[in-house]
Amino acid sequence: MIKAIIFDMDGVIIDSEGIYKKIEAKMYRDLGIEMTREESLMNMGMGIHNWWKKLQVKYQLKEDPEVLAEQEIQVYLDYLFDDEQEKRFMDGIAETLEVLSERGYRIGVASGSDAAAVDRVLAISGFQEYFAARITASDVVVCKPDPEIFLKAAEALEVTPGECLVIEDSYNGILAAKAAGMRCLAYTSAPEGIVDYSLADGLLHHHQELIKDFL
Repeated sequence: MIKAIIFDMDGVIIDSEGIYKKIEAKMYRDLGIEMTREESLMNMGMGIHNWWKKLQVKYQLKEDPEVLAEQEIQVYLDYLFDDEQEKRFMDGIAETLEVLSERGYRIGVASGSDAAAVDRVLAISGFQEYFAARITASDVVVCKPDPEIFLKAAEALEVTPGECLVIEDSYNGILAAKAAGMRCLAYTSAPEGIVDYSLADGLLHHHQELIKDFL
């Protein structure tokens, strides 16, 4: 029996993948990295710090990957705290969270973003009241596809992994959820054909399908 719903954040709650890609594209240019679109999308769900460590090795970058990761995080935070820049949230997420709360589900967020970004997104969206737990990259040793982040979310929500349903938009996130022993629905926010959803237990094209078709 499902007692808790755990949401990824970027690309699932907030429409932020385009912002991240814009930030990263400029950084790649500045570093002299010729990045294909397909390769750039491989970092979805991986965590910024892990991604820059991977790129540092692959492209033999002289720059410290931790410094590069912190630079990207800071630019994203600047965007989140800039009230003049529009923030878009995924269609149906507000209504879905309200229904889940009314039905007594425990709700958590497990995001590869740092705590400051997650807290800001929940604040500007007004969704804080719905979330009984939030686990971020700041709370784990190893990011997705390792299951640590979801196992910690289940513990914080006081449920077993088998009582959790995860909503994820990335292959790395789906891998992490399944490794944690949880059911996982793939939220199909990525461009068609880019993300492998084959390991997910179902597909969500819109958040309100969660209530209608899966719970």
